[in-house]
Amino acid sequence: MPNHVAGGAETIADHFDGGSATSVVSNRLRFGDVRDWGRAADGTFKVLADGGTVSMNVWTFEAAELQKLHDAFRRAGFSAVTIHNGSARALS
Repeated sequence: MPNHVAGGAETIADHFDGGSATSVVSNRLRFGDVRDWGRAADGTFKVLADGGTVSMNVWTFEAAELQKLHDAFRRAGFSAVTIHNGSARALS
């Protein structure tokens, strides 16, 4: 798996250079496995190149978790965040 690293989502910016990724993909991620969605979203925004995309399949249990995902990625600077049945997509 290309660029697969051991570490939590919150540490993505510790593993990749700023602006070096064209996409970030995560599948079958349980919402509770990420302790700080704000830090994860901020780090993801930092490593993405302009126009990069994020595609995540996040398992959630309630609407409030979906809202937290949306808000974290918007606060991080993503221009468009869409969530469909637990899958999130964001554009830098």
